[in-house]
Amino acid sequence: LVECVTAIIAIADEARVGRLPATGYDNGGFTMIRWFPSAAGYHHNAVSFAPPATSKGLALRWLAAEWGIPIEATMAIGDYENDVSLVAAAGFGVAMGNAVASVKQVAQVVVSDCDNDGVAEAIERWVLRPSSIDH
Repeated sequence: LVECVTAIIAIADEARVGRLPATGYDNGGFTMIRWFPSAAGYHHNAVSFAPPATSKGLALRWLAAEWGIPIEATMAIGDYENDVSLVAAAGFGVAMGNAVASVKQVAQVVVSDCDNDGVAEAIERWVLRPSSIDH
Protein backbone atom coordinates (compact mmCIF):
# COMPACT_ATOMS: atom_id res chain seq x y z
CA LEU A 1 0.00 0.00 0.00
CA VAL A 2 1.45 3.34 -1.05
CA GLU A 3 0.32 6.34 0.94
CA CYS A 4 0.49 9.88 -0.31
CA VAL A 5 -0.51 13.20 1.12
CA THR A 6 -3.15 14.88 -1.02
CA ALA A 7 -3.52 18.04 1.06
CA ILE A 8 -2.54 19.66 4.32
CA ILE A 9 -4.69 22.33 5.96
CA ALA A 10 -3.23 24.41 8.78
CA ILE A 11 -5.41 26.54 11.05
CA ALA A 12 -3.77 28.90 13.52
CA ASP A 13 -3.38 32.53 14.46
CA GLU A 14 -2.54 34.97 11.68
CA ALA A 15 1.20 35.16 12.42
CA ARG A 16 1.70 31.39 12.31
CA VAL A 17 -0.45 30.87 9.24
CA GLY A 18 1.28 33.81 7.55
CA ARG A 19 4.66 32.06 7.76
CA LEU A 20 3.46 28.83 6.17
CA PRO A 21 3.14 29.95 2.52
CA ALA A 22 6.81 30.99 2.49
CA THR A 23 7.74 27.51 3.72
CA GLY A 24 5.61 25.94 1.00
CA TYR A 25 7.18 28.10 -1.70
CA ASP A 26 10.67 27.27 -0.42
CA ASN A 27 9.91 23.56 -0.67
CA GLY A 28 8.25 24.05 -4.08
CA GLY A 29 5.65 22.08 -5.89
CA PHE A 30 2.59 23.05 -3.87
CA THR A 31 -0.60 24.85 -4.70
CA MET A 32 -1.54 27.04 -1.76
CA ILE A 33 -4.75 28.76 -0.80
CA ARG A 34 -4.91 31.17 2.12
CA TRP A 35 -8.11 31.85 4.06
CA PHE A 36 -8.60 34.99 6.11
CA PRO A 37 -11.35 35.53 8.67
CA SER A 38 -14.56 36.69 7.00
CA ALA A 39 -13.41 35.61 3.51
CA ALA A 40 -16.45 33.77 2.12
CA GLY A 41 -17.65 33.23 5.69
CA TYR A 42 -14.49 31.73 7.19
CA HIS A 43 -13.89 32.44 10.86
CA HIS A 44 -10.20 31.52 11.07
CA ASN A 45 -6.82 31.99 9.47
CA ALA A 46 -5.85 28.95 7.44
CA VAL A 47 -3.69 27.83 4.57
CA SER A 48 -3.93 24.65 2.50
CA PHE A 49 -1.09 22.97 0.64
CA ALA A 50 -1.64 20.44 -2.13
CA PRO A 51 0.45 18.98 -4.94
CA PRO A 52 -0.32 20.79 -8.22
CA ALA A 53 -1.78 17.62 -9.74
CA THR A 54 -4.35 17.47 -6.93
CA SER A 55 -7.60 19.39 -6.94
CA LYS A 56 -11.23 18.97 -6.07
CA GLY A 57 -12.04 19.11 -9.78
CA LEU A 58 -9.69 16.23 -10.59
CA ALA A 59 -11.15 14.28 -7.66
CA LEU A 60 -14.68 14.80 -8.98
CA ARG A 61 -13.69 13.67 -12.48
CA TRP A 62 -11.96 10.57 -11.05
CA LEU A 63 -14.87 9.70 -8.78
CA ALA A 64 -17.43 10.13 -11.55
CA ALA A 65 -15.37 7.88 -13.85
CA GLU A 66 -14.92 5.26 -11.09
CA TRP A 67 -18.67 5.14 -10.47
CA GLY A 68 -19.56 5.30 -14.16
CA ILE A 69 -21.36 8.64 -13.81
CA PRO A 70 -21.12 11.01 -16.77
CA ILE A 71 -19.52 14.26 -15.59
CA GLU A 72 -22.51 16.05 -17.15
CA ALA A 73 -24.69 14.37 -14.52
CA THR A 74 -22.76 15.84 -11.59
CA MET A 75 -23.42 18.96 -9.55
CA ALA A 76 -20.89 20.73 -7.34
CA ILE A 77 -21.40 23.61 -4.92
CA GLY A 78 -18.62 25.92 -3.77
CA ASP A 79 -17.74 29.24 -2.22
CA TYR A 80 -13.97 29.75 -2.04
CA GLU A 81 -10.80 29.52 -4.16
CA ASN A 82 -10.29 25.86 -3.33
CA ASP A 83 -13.67 25.13 -4.96
CA VAL A 84 -13.00 26.75 -8.36
CA SER A 85 -11.75 23.55 -10.04
CA LEU A 86 -14.62 21.55 -8.52
CA VAL A 87 -17.36 23.92 -9.68
CA ALA A 88 -15.73 24.24 -13.11
CA ALA A 89 -15.40 20.46 -13.55
CA ALA A 90 -18.98 19.61 -12.62
CA GLY A 91 -21.67 19.21 -15.20
CA PHE A 92 -23.64 21.80 -13.22
CA GLY A 93 -21.61 24.23 -11.11
CA VAL A 94 -23.26 26.17 -8.30
CA ALA A 95 -21.77 29.13 -6.43
CA MET A 96 -22.95 30.07 -2.97
CA GLY A 97 -24.22 33.62 -2.64
CA ASN A 98 -21.23 34.44 -0.45
CA ALA A 99 -18.75 32.90 -2.91
CA VAL A 100 -15.66 34.73 -4.07
CA ALA A 101 -15.76 36.14 -7.62
CA SER A 102 -13.63 33.35 -9.12
CA VAL A 103 -16.18 30.71 -8.08
CA LYS A 104 -19.11 32.76 -9.36
CA GLN A 105 -17.33 33.16 -12.71
CA VAL A 106 -17.16 29.41 -13.35
CA ALA A 107 -20.62 28.53 -11.96
CA GLN A 108 -23.78 28.23 -14.00
CA VAL A 109 -25.92 29.59 -11.16
CA VAL A 110 -25.60 31.41 -7.84
CA VAL A 111 -27.83 30.42 -4.90
CA SER A 112 -28.37 31.92 -1.45
CA ASP A 113 -25.43 32.30 0.90
CA CYS A 114 -24.33 29.88 3.62
CA ASP A 115 -26.44 31.59 6.27
CA ASN A 116 -29.57 31.24 4.14
CA ASP A 117 -29.45 27.56 3.19
CA GLY A 118 -27.88 27.91 -0.25
CA VAL A 119 -26.81 24.25 -0.35
CA ALA A 120 -30.34 23.09 0.51
CA GLU A 121 -31.71 25.42 -2.17
CA ALA A 122 -29.46 23.87 -4.81
CA ILE A 123 -30.27 20.31 -3.79
CA GLU A 124 -34.00 20.96 -3.67
CA ARG A 125 -34.08 22.77 -7.02
CA TRP A 126 -31.75 20.66 -9.11
CA VAL A 127 -31.39 17.26 -7.42
CA LEU A 128 -34.68 16.45 -5.71
CA ARG A 129 -36.81 18.45 -8.17
CA PRO A 130 -40.07 19.58 -6.58
CA SER A 131 -42.12 17.24 -8.79
CA SER A 132 -40.42 14.19 -7.24
CA ILE A 133 -41.03 15.24 -3.61
CA ASP A 134 -43.93 13.49 -1.87
CA HIS A 135 -46.42 15.95 -0.39
